[in-house]
Amino acid sequence: MYAAPIGTKVAPDCKDKNNLISLGWKEVEVDRRKYDQTINIQNNTFARRSQFPLHSRVAATIYRAMGSNLNCVVTQVSNTKNDAGYIWDRGQVVVLLSRTPRLSNIYFVTGGTVDKEEVAKTLLYILSKAPQFYNYQKQIIERTGIRFISEAENGVEGVDRNRTSKGIIKLTSYPFRPMDFQLPDDNICLHGYVYILLSLKTLKSVYVGSCKSITARMHEHNHVNSTSKKRIAPTYLRPWALMGFVCAFKSDADMFTFE
Repeated sequence: MYAAPIGTKVAPDCKDKNNLISLGWKEVEVDRRKYDQTINIQNNTFARRSQFPLHSRVAATIYRAMGSNLNCVVTQVSNTKNDAGYIWDRGQVVVLLSRTPRLSNIYFVTGGTVDKEEVAKTLLYILSKAPQFYNYQKQIIERTGIRFISEAENGVEGVDRNRTSKGIIKLTSYPFRPMDFQLPDDNICLHGYVYILLSLKTLKSVYVGSCKSITARMHEHNHVNSTSKKRIAPTYLRPWALMGFVCAFKSDADMFTFE
């Protein structure tokens, strides 16, 4: 067999011995494995397999292949987690299908229950999915008041170009864990928060309160005892976890009324 020079990513089209040697390839000898492997094919039919100790010369993930121009790609795709070739984002499909000059140079591994129609359905399914951050970014744009004017509306009298749409960031669109949700800054919450806590001891008891700082108040509910001046959630139901909060009140009176 012939060993490629360091840095080689693609084998030359002409694999003639003289051509390979002229390109820096070296002829080497590789012995077979010393021990053959016995395989049970089916119904107690056995076969002996003798292998050369070789592995793929060039193999890469989709992300590793970004920016590479390849003459040929052999790949496997699946939309089932933990399967070989699992892909979940349309960007991965775009990168995969744009690595070669021609689509005909991309080969998809099939076999078993996977055929070419199943591969095509997988690619179309991934391409039809919204990107991971699409819904979240859309809600952020809506909350900041950015509005895109269509060509039909542009210049039309009576169209409010400064119209904004108030939106709530829903956890279904939030791309991270709910516990990682960033608290609003003080400029939005000048008049404090109204919050609801859940007892992790019983998972049945809740506590509703108001405060100016959720971080400080959570520390008090879980580590400080109640006093005549400061009331806290029952200590025997600790620890308490934050379930949700409401903010952006117009005044302290509005906050206490809501509470």
